[in-house]
Amino acid sequence: ADDARVRVFDVTQVLDRETNVVAPARAAFDAAHVPAATFLDVGGALSAPHVSLHNMAPAPEAFAAALGENGVDDSCHVVLYSTSKIMWATRAWWLLDAFGFEGDVSVLDGGLDAWTAAGGDVASGPAAPRAPARLPSRPARPGAFVGQDVVLGAVDSGDMKLVDSLKPAAFAGIKKSRYGRPGH
Repeated sequence: ADDARVRVFDVTQVLDRETNVVAPARAAFDAAHVPAATFLDVGGALSAPHVSLHNMAPAPEAFAAALGENGVDDSCHVVLYSTSKIMWATRAWWLLDAFGFEGDVSVLDGGLDAWTAAGGDVASGPAAPRAPARLPSRPARPGAFVGQDVVLGAVDSGDMKLVDSLKPAAFAGIKKSRYGRPGH
């Protein structure tokens, strides 16, 4: 991260499969992370607080403030990675795209494991604080998030493609679901 525009974030979360609650993996970050990386709590700072469904998108103002507090503005190149599932990094990438971030965004292919396998150094301990920056608050781009009415309309009309990322057994309703009901 020699480029002053680069901001590297570990966005790893740990999912409790019994309660379906996500917790930040800060202890894993403190044990080993990409040098110059900062931990960013995608399940906390980049999610709406106090909602009945977990991991809902935050308000645009909260999103911009959380990134600004971590030194991100529109001139930055944000690099995201996770030490567990890539979905945390891709979720943060999606939010950056949805809220109109104008800088560059990359997901570190293979996360920390690939980084170390390629000979990358690791650091430990808390990250050095970054100077805050100003990221403008922008509304989500049209269509980035839709409600039940749009999904039901797509099912009825066939005009849109719906993609469900559940594993096949969960999609078919064969496997017990953490989401309240089996199937899709």
